[in-house]
Amino acid sequence: MKRMFLLATSALLFAHQAKAVDVQPYVGADYVYSWANLEDSEYFKDHFQAINVSAGIMATSVMGLELSYQQSQQNKKSSVIGQTKIEYKILALDGAYYAGVLENLQIVGTAGLGYYEAKGKLKNAGVLDHGDNEHFGLRFGLGLQYSIDSNWALRVMGRYHYVDGDALKHMTDMTVGARYYF
Repeated sequence: MKRMFLLATSALLFAHQAKAVDVQPYVGADYVYSWANLEDSEYFKDHFQAINVSAGIMATSVMGLELSYQQSQQNKKSSVIGQTKIEYKILALDGAYYAGVLENLQIVGTAGLGYYEAKGKLKNAGVLDHGDNEHFGLRFGLGLQYSIDSNWALRVMGRYHYVDGDALKHMTDMTVGARYYF
């Protein structure tokens, strides 16, 4: 995971130097609402709010590469077995394709690989039990991006995550955010 992060970060740093060949770096931030298919969903709350931050490059006018980090808030739920808490983190690398619809509107399609980490805790009668779940998964997204000007764009996207982990099987996101192009 650290090697993937270092490689993508290096690519983004060198992308700034590659401006002469029309490579355009950008950063972004999104609000995320997720629905997760969890192994024990009757004991854990399976809807999440999260923040996603990203950095990417437009390698051509229609193709890009994006590194992102997503962190959910901690969800709490009380049930017959006690009080549970769960949260997740995702580090992902996605390829993106942009297809122009109108002058300032594009359809965005993404596909990539993510590293998923889910942490759960159970407190029952003062006894605390916890578990971590880490898996790689595939991600596929489809959305719209509206360019306000040459630097700012707004993006709405739906994304499906296929994880097939012990606790987290798959997840669906809806995101709303902005991108700043350098």
